[in-house]
Amino acid sequence: MGKQKPKMGAEYYVPEIIDGKPDVFETEWSNDDLDHKRYEAGVVFTDKYDAIIVAKKMLDMVKEIADEKREL
Repeated sequence: MGKQKPKMGAEYYVPEIIDGKPDVFETEWSNDDLDHKRYEAGVVFTDKYDAIIVAKKMLDMVKEIADEKREL
């Protein structure tokens, strides 16, 4: 993956979509299974701005898939 994992206790951000809008969830690295699953999924960001960009991309993808389904 190349990205370094946050240090114990460091804040990190996870992109998410809330009420149809891009958002981020802020949490603390505790080196538990959930932290590692998020890291392996590529959704651990130490920079809030980077997480927001990914949340926007996620929302765009969801909208694109919904549009494609409507066309079927």
